[in-house]
Amino acid sequence: MKAFFAAFAMLLVFALSSACRADGAAKDFLSHARAAATAEKKTVLVVFSGYDWSPACQRFENDILKNSAFKNYAKRNLVVVKIDVKKDGARSVSVDGRPASPPEFDAGLSEAAERGLAASLKVNSIPFAALLDADGKPIFEMRGCPRNCDAKDFVKQLRAAIRKSRK
Repeated sequence: MKAFFAAFAMLLVFALSSACRADGAAKDFLSHARAAATAEKKTVLVVFSGYDWSPACQRFENDILKNSAFKNYAKRNLVVVKIDVKKDGARSVSVDGRPASPPEFDAGLSEAAERGLAASLKVNSIPFAALLDADGKPIFEMRGCPRNCDAKDFVKQLRAAIRKSRK
């Protein structure tokens, strides 16, 4: 069973990062999130997940994203863009917990943009989280989720990365 999940994860990563123009698509995909973050003096956090089939993604979501320490910090400091790839290949995109919908994200643009974003961030495993600076460059990355995911520690790492990037 572990081999199946490992193979499926690699297939997913390949599908997400397969050939497309990463720069343009990723910038289009994040433009609205980055604009909102700039206007609200927040930072963009991009999360790639496979919640319905990946135990590590389930731990990350349950232990970090749904934890009140993270939720309170995120509400004040982050614009969270979550890309959740379902077991059946369907996907959903949300921004700050709300489904992304037209005109910001049309279905065709979202798929190409997700692939471009995955390629530009070098997503090779999930869960994957990247904190982006104002230019869309990663200032912090988390790949995978250890058995003891800790929301308070994750928030400390995010705070430190933001502080360091502003110096």
